[in-house]
Amino acid sequence: TFALLLSDYMSRQVLSAVFPFLKADWALTDTQLGALTSVVAAAGVGGLRSGQRLGHAGFQRRLLRLPGGRPQLGLLARNDEGNYILGLKVGSLAEGFRRQLSGGRQISTMIRQIARATGETTYAARWMNGEVVSVEIVRGHHPIQALEVPPGFSDDAHSRSSGKVLLAYATEDQRHAYFQTHKLRKRTPNTVTSAAELTRQFETIRELGYGVEREEFAPGLCCVSMPLDGGLSPYAIGVSAPTERFNENFDSYIKSLKEIVESVGQKI
Repeated sequence: TFALLLSDYMSRQVLSAVFPFLKADWALTDTQLGALTSVVAAAGVGGLRSGQRLGHAGFQRRLLRLPGGRPQLGLLARNDEGNYILGLKVGSLAEGFRRQLSGGRQISTMIRQIARATGETTYAARWMNGEVVSVEIVRGHHPIQALEVPPGFSDDAHSRSSGKVLLAYATEDQRHAYFQTHKLRKRTPNTVTSAAELTRQFETIRELGYGVEREEFAPGLCCVSMPLDGGLSPYAIGVSAPTERFNENFDSYIKSLKEIVESVGQKI
């Protein structure tokens, strides 16, 4: 039972991570995206009975490889009991998405070096299709680590230090487009949701060369991020830590980030 539930959870995590891309590529509505999550959950644990509603007919045709029709996506198939289960194409989708997110050898080298130097969870984020997307993450060596943002996560960039940094160094048109299409959600009591205050934060980030968020994304968690190549690259590299440890070691985090980002970043 535990294995099935874990599989179900992982399937939905992968699916949620690719939502922005599925929505654009398949022209799906938010309602259809929600239905897709339900379908994957049901199909991943025991299957979805044929009598259960899958949603709009056009949506069904995208999910199924229907007999007698042109090839479809093949994300669902039918088992011997006639229930809908996850199709073989789901594996290809997940693997393709993993490769798409990969930051390359230099990015991986950089975040591993920073994780070793700081002992903290280190990650890379980048611009992708108008979203600030987490692309790689490496755990530190401390027994208690910060909350991990999984690869593919793109929500609430305004509350993440990597998001603040990438927005700060984005063009004015990029920032305007982002704020026009994303709600500034208040994740914690500390989350800044005022456009005017965020603009002031962006100015400070450009002056200092790094961005900080203190419990804006999640209670008890703080992060500091730095742009790659002085903001000319679409990447930001960040370090996350529990608040108490973050405050105690902030200067050393900045030192490690600067040294490694500058040394490795020159090779990218």
